[in-house]
Amino acid sequence: MKKLKSCVFVTILLSFFFTSTVYGTTWEDLKPEEVIKRATIVVEGKFDFSTHYTDGASGLTIGYDFKVDKLYKGHEFDLIMVAADENDKEWIEKHQNNNG
Repeated sequence: MKKLKSCVFVTILLSFFFTSTVYGTTWEDLKPEEVIKRATIVVEGKFDFSTHYTDGASGLTIGYDFKVDKLYKGHEFDLIMVAADENDKEWIEKHQNNNG
């Protein structure tokens, strides 16, 4: 009987660990002014999805050429390479195609 009580107790205790919400990533919710303040460079432009660069290690982060149309902060460049998560490419491309 004591063994059964111990098993029930351990099961209940473990269920508390598995019912709580856990997130794999965290982020700060920043106002645009704070983003500009913290950033080294702030630009407006378009991704060139016909180009892509990888380091070959993970494949999750892909580099794309980015044509700069407007500079808000930082050094002036006509073209820069921007890294993006491969899983974000679809919504970035959709947003860009909708003039976002």
